[in-house]
Amino acid sequence: MTQKSVSQAEREAESARARLEQSLAELRTSISPGNIFDETLNYARNNGGTEFARNLGRQARDNPLPVALIGAGIAWLIMTRKTG
Repeated sequence: MTQKSVSQAEREAESARARLEQSLAELRTSISPGNIFDETLNYARNNGGTEFARNLGRQARDNPLPVALIGAGIAWLIMTRKTG
């Protein structure tokens, strides 16, 4: 491998790292709890919020154990934040 091709490979690798870092930063921003909540509200407003609520209620009724576990997890999270 020549010096030029090594230097070029290093530049390409650095460029790929920079693009990956930017992509990860954008992903972190878009997956924040506030952003997910906002996206959910926008979806509910624009795409039949009543149908969404109806399906959510039906899923909660048909699957009580996961709903209870989610509730317990949220309660645990709230309790640990108050004591921490």
